[in-house]
Amino acid sequence: MKRGITMKERPIDKLLNAQFKILSYEMSGLDLCFMLAAFVIGAIIRVKIIDIQSADYYGFLEKWVDSMREGGGLKSLSQEITNYASAYTLYMTLISYLKASPLYMLKLFSYVFDFIAAFSAFALVHDITKDVKKSIGAFTLVILSPAALINSGWFCQCDIIYTCFLVMSFRSVYKGENTKSAVFLALSFMFKLQAVFFLPFYVIMWIKGKNISLVKLLYMPLVFFISVLPAWIFGGDPTRLLTIYFSQADYYPWGTLNYPNLYVFLDENMPDTTSRTDSLCGAGMWITLIVTGMIAYYICSKRIEMTGKVMMALLMFSVSCLTYFLPHMHDRYNFIFDIFVMIYVATDIKKLPLAALASLVTVLNYMVYLVGHSVMDPLYLAILNTVLLVLVGKELFDAVNEAPELKVEPVPVANTNK
Repeated sequence: MKRGITMKERPIDKLLNAQFKILSYEMSGLDLCFMLAAFVIGAIIRVKIIDIQSADYYGFLEKWVDSMREGGGLKSLSQEITNYASAYTLYMTLISYLKASPLYMLKLFSYVFDFIAAFSAFALVHDITKDVKKSIGAFTLVILSPAALINSGWFCQCDIIYTCFLVMSFRSVYKGENTKSAVFLALSFMFKLQAVFFLPFYVIMWIKGKNISLVKLLYMPLVFFISVLPAWIFGGDPTRLLTIYFSQADYYPWGTLNYPNLYVFLDENMPDTTSRTDSLCGAGMWITLIVTGMIAYYICSKRIEMTGKVMMALLMFSVSCLTYFLPHMHDRYNFIFDIFVMIYVATDIKKLPLAALASLVTVLNYMVYLVGHSVMDPLYLAILNTVLLVLVGKELFDAVNEAPELKVEPVPVANTNK
């Protein structure tokens, strides 16, 4: 008769099986070790690539910081040095006082928000699924996302900052926290114009009865105005400061600046011909409005519970449609989607191929900056991105069909025969 083998529990076994409560989250020692490993790996990768100087850095950012140093730091805010919003320009001005390399200071600022975004993704997925392992998956996927690593660590860009605030705003919308959602959206808008890509989702959530007040969208211009005050005080032109986003909208004359969307098929990709740009872009604006309206009509016609899955699929599809149909899109303007698709996949690991395809499109699109030349014809990349758009649309369709139906109490009809 065989006897079961009894193994003595080792200290490592006790540690891995022990249960810990950190803030309001309960997790095992194994969970903590995995999350710590993801944190360390993400940090190591970022340290390894921190010395890389991209064309964005040595062509613009470094020169801007040098000009700020020559202009007397805060006094330079009176000059038109950058084409960024005042909030990020102010940060650049402050680091101009430091002896440390601007490259390090700019990247470290984005790195901090990489990790804040990852922790926010953890909290969001935990709110939706109540599953700590899926939450850790969201943290891991965001922190190791190719888009985040390349954007912050290679390009020395700051798209993670405004996107981080959008993750927080999305979580607040999901939890019904009206004021918080509006404030985080306003903070996002303070850093980048692309925060407006969140608005169609936000308005649809208001129509669907979420605890949202459209009046609180006024926080966006209010917070933006506050962010302009330092530059205004130091002599900046208030008209230029307050209208910087309008200037940015006209900065790229091409149908698309290397983003693989509709305008590649129309041969309006920079630096190709722009002879038809005005008429095509005008049509593109109307197409975008129509498509956005159709999405809103589809969602609002469904009497369903707005689950976390439906909300996330809606945000991803609406952002994808905006960047696909709107003119003058830069190759980094789909960054919101790049981050949210990672969070979405964490809620359902079977959707991992979707994140893989999204990352493939992003990396292939960035290759012209990473290695100095395109590795895929823009037309083929646009086809691949079109397939991705269709798949994301299917995700929304499936999420809506799987969502629980809302039971609406019939409204009693008044008896007019009395």
